[in-house]
Amino acid sequence: MTSALEMRRATYSWWTFARRVATQPIIASNLRVTYQLAIQKHSLADPAGNRIDDYQSPIMSVSTTAGTPRLFHNENHFDGDDADLNSNDDVAVAYDKRALRNGERATAENFSNSSDGITGIMLDLQNATGNISPSDFEFRTGNTDDTSSWRPLQFTPTLATHATSLGQRVSLAFPSGTITNTWLQVRVLANPNTGLQVDDVFYFGNLIGDTGNGNEAAVVDFADWQLVYAELFSQSSITSRTDFNRSGQTDFADLQLLFGNLFASIELIQPYEPSNLQGSPAGWWVKRFRLKKTLAPVTQANTS
Repeated sequence: MTSALEMRRATYSWWTFARRVATQPIIASNLRVTYQLAIQKHSLADPAGNRIDDYQSPIMSVSTTAGTPRLFHNENHFDGDDADLNSNDDVAVAYDKRALRNGERATAENFSNSSDGITGIMLDLQNATGNISPSDFEFRTGNTDDTSSWRPLQFTPTLATHATSLGQRVSLAFPSGTITNTWLQVRVLANPNTGLQVDDVFYFGNLIGDTGNGNEAAVVDFADWQLVYAELFSQSSITSRTDFNRSGQTDFADLQLLFGNLFASIELIQPYEPSNLQGSPAGWWVKRFRLKKTLAPVTQANTS
């Protein structure tokens, strides 16, 4: 850690706290991330007021997915209503969306508003050495911070791969309407096929009809209706906030889709996996200080 921890006086969940402390990257590239945990003497006090001694972990380097996992909208106006996985999908990538990671708080950047739900995800694997298949992934859906209770996906997505300058590009397609108003966890398994040394986990969500008009809550309401009404009959791009069916135009069909999902909501999750703390840098922190689900306010000590 490059400086004393900059933490507001607040209550943190144990995973958020451990995540922010233990996985501060000091080196990062598209293909490999190196972590080191370093705590400065007297920079933190635990809830009981005890000072924490200097500690610096070994440097840990792990292979991760190349580039950034991307959401794309399969089989709509922008890819020519083509259900197949091919180069047409490149123009249907939602570049305004990014993958959510464990320990991060979700925002509108992490979920789509498509009436078809989540229909496509792309990612690149530079060190893949085998034939990538759906068995190299695990998929679960849920709507809570604790992902241990999430349900496995009940179907197998379609998968296609092709070579790029970043390695092997993997495209995953999910049937329309099967992942709606929920969150999807994607786990890329560490094995010789993927070339990963540790599992890579990320999330995308969906809430039909939400225009992303605020990060305090994810709920479809009349504020969304007003925005759609104001945009009626306007041409739209793949990143449109109001063209829910990705038809290329905001129209009455989009208003109908919004009304059909009015007052629906999803949680702005901050996902964590309790089972993965064992043996991890975060696990060292939790074990050392016996941090529990809810902490008393954490205070920053005077470093002078």
